[in-house]
Formats: sequence, structure tokens, C-alpha cells
Amino acid sequence: MLRKFILMLVLVLCLQEIALGATIHGGIYDFSLEKVENVIVEINTQPLQRYVSKDGIYSFEVQKEGGYNITARYGIKKDKLIAEEVIEIKQEGEYRVDLFLFPETITEDTSYLPYILITGLILVISVGIYILKKKKKEIITLEVGGDDLKKVVDIIKKAGGRTTQKDLRKELLLSEAKISLMIAELEEKGKVQKIKKGRGNIIILK
Repeated sequence: MLRKFILMLVLVLCLQEIALGATIHGGIYDFSLEKVENVIVEINTQPLQRYVSKDGIYSFEVQKEGGYNITARYGIKKDKLIAEEVIEIKQEGEYRVDLFLFPETITEDTSYLPYILITGLILVISVGIYILKKKKKEIITLEVGGDDLKKVVDIIKKAGGRTTQKDLRKELLLSEAKISLMIAELEEKGKVQKIKKGRGNIIILK
């Protein structure tokens, strides 16, 4: 009697396992929402199910609950289109999952996008720090550059006691910012006088 009961219990469990079947189906579309023919579709059941959809429609039967990956591929190499979807089967019935094909290169490029953005941000910050350090170094050089100030005075003397800021820059081959700071320092020491004329400055030796 006990043996018959165990056999019946095993039979019921087997029937229940078979009854827990579900159908996953849907269409396969491109960018224009048009169905795509001759697409290879597969689902990661055990064993793996795979077939070629001739009419842009697919359908799979699964016998167990759980998560499933559905993949569709169309074309070859650089023209390859791909679609991937994940579905969770919790009970028997029909599940509709439409697949939308995108270029495989877009999927690959997108996965690296965060790293590209982070690298770009680090590069921008590094360049900014370099420029700030360079400007700071230039300002420090101006403050202690006594020889440079003497050169400015000598150039003005040779020019007859007056010259333009533009001509000074040509003679010294320095940046506009450095020339301006040197003239400001000479003005503060009472060596020169700066007169604004149009868009430029005339520097007069006192």
C-alpha cells in the first residue's frame, strides 16, 4: 500500500512538472518598426532552443519557472543587428516579448561610455591644473624678474623715451599678461607712465 502511494505521488509530481509549461512569443522588429525576416532566435533553456524565424515572428515553449534570456541576431559582421531580452517565468501561460534589433556596435560602444566620460573629465581637470600652475609660475617670475624690468627700461630708452606696449611685446617675445604686469610694476616704482590711446597703450619713460 505504501509503495503504491509513493508511486502515485511521484506520478503527480511529474505531471505537475509537465503542466508548468509557458509559451513565450512575439515579433522581431527593426528601427522602422517593420518585422524582420530570417532572424536567428534562441533562448537559454536546457537544452538550448534555436531556430530561424522566416516571417519575423518567434515562439518558444518552456517547461520550468525561472529567468530566461532571449537573443535575436540578423546579418553579419559590421551590419549585424542584435536584440536581447530577459523574462521571468513564474507561472504557466502566454508571455509576449517583442524584440527590437539594434546594431551590435552601438551596444558595445554604449558599454564603454561611462569609462570614456570619466577619462575625458580627468583629462579636462589635468589640463586645468596645468594651466593654473603655469600662470602662477609666470606671476611669481614677474615679481622677482628684475632683469626683465631693466630690459623694458632699456628698450624704451632706445626708442627715444617712449614706445607702445605692442612694440615692447615684439621686442621681448613675452605674453601680453607678463608685459602688462611688468609695466604696472615699473609704474608703481615711478619709472614709467602708461597712457591709454585707442586700443593700445603708450609707455613713456620718466
